[in-house]
Amino acid sequence: MPDLIPDRECRECGADLHLLQQVCEECGTAHEWSCRAVCSCGRETEYLDGPCTCGVSHSPWRVAEFAAHEAGAVTVAKNAVERPTEAGYRRHVGTIRGQWADYRRVSTDGEFHIRVYLDHYELHVDAVSALGAPTQHTLRYGPRAAVQSGVTLAHGVGGAVERVGGLLSSAVSVSADIVSGSREH
Repeated sequence: MPDLIPDRECRECGADLHLLQQVCEECGTAHEWSCRAVCSCGRETEYLDGPCTCGVSHSPWRVAEFAAHEAGAVTVAKNAVERPTEAGYRRHVGTIRGQWADYRRVSTDGEFHIRVYLDHYELHVDAVSALGAPTQHTLRYGPRAAVQSGVTLAHGVGGAVERVGGLLSSAVSVSADIVSGSREH
C-alpha cells in the first residue's frame, strides 16, 4: 500500500481536510501532500511529483483511489485534481444524495465511483460494477435506493394528499356556506 502523508487532519488546528487539500479552511495552515507508491514499472515513485523516471504519469486521482481502498469513502479537494473525465472516468448515474453529477471508472482495483459536490468530490469503491455488471449492481444497491426513493416519494405524496384534502375540505365548507346562505334569503 502507498504511504500517504499527511493524514486528513490539519496538523495545527485538528480540522478535517479533504484529501489533497492544500490549505486548511479553519486556520489557513498550508499542507504539502506526499504519496509514495510502486509504479507499474516496479519502481517506487512519488505519485504527486509528476511522471516516474520510466515516463508513466500518475494522476492525483490514483492517490485518491489508493485512499478509497484503504479507508472507504474519501472526500477530495476539487482544486487538487483534474476533472474526472481527464483521468479516465465516464459520466454515469447514481443514487441522488445531493451531488451534481456522478462518474465511474473500472480498473483492476475495482470500480471507482465519484460524486461531485459544490466544493469537493467524494470517491468510493463499488464492490459490484455498475458499468460491467449493471443488473447485479442494481440488485446489490438498487433495493436500498428503491426503499429510500419510495419513502421520499410516499412522504411527498402524503403531504400532497394532505394539502389537497385540506383544499377540498375548505371548498366543500365554502360551498356549503354559500348554499346555506342562499336558503336564508
